[in-house]
Amino acid sequence: MGKETIVFIDLDGVLADFFQGVCKLHDKSPEDVARILTRMKGTYNIPTALGMSSTAFWGAIDSDPHFWEHLHKTPEADEIMETVLMLVDPARIYFLSAPSLDPKSHYGKAKWINQHYPKFRSRLILSNNKHLLAGKGRVLIDDSEKHCKGFTRSVLFPRPWNSKYAESGRALEYFKKEFRRSLKPLSMPIKHIHLTDPHTREPKNV
Repeated sequence: MGKETIVFIDLDGVLADFFQGVCKLHDKSPEDVARILTRMKGTYNIPTALGMSSTAFWGAIDSDPHFWEHLHKTPEADEIMETVLMLVDPARIYFLSAPSLDPKSHYGKAKWINQHYPKFRSRLILSNNKHLLAGKGRVLIDDSEKHCKGFTRSVLFPRPWNSKYAESGRALEYFKKEFRRSLKPLSMPIKHIHLTDPHTREPKNV
């Protein structure tokens, strides 16, 4: 399974705990902010949930030179990787992450990979236009609906800030089921073939 598949795995929100990192940076309770996001019905707007402008939100991140590299792994990170590695050739697995406008995020994300998944340190792709890498046999694992919609095959990892927020409590279980499903060949619609009955010359369905 997955021999011809290329899998792109997002970092922030899937493997790297960006949410916990920004809550700590802004001295906010992750539990409280998660509840606000859930009440917002999965809206991908963490600055609003934190009660600040997007400018203030990103400004604080950009002012911390080590923010990206010091992010912890999400609680599910290692099991996500184990699941993917069990089903897909490691040579066909890449990390695909959208950097911020601050160049330090590029370097920080590369250092994060080197610390936590060093065997994949040459497999990091940084782009805010993830859809350009979509194609036949390519699967994206991401917490952003915008990026998932750019792929024919994708798995939206359940988080309080996306439409799968109701599955957040069983995110790994949901992910494993959906990832296996994403690797199955696309089913083709069955067409009825009309044959002519040799005796009546009338067409018949098979």
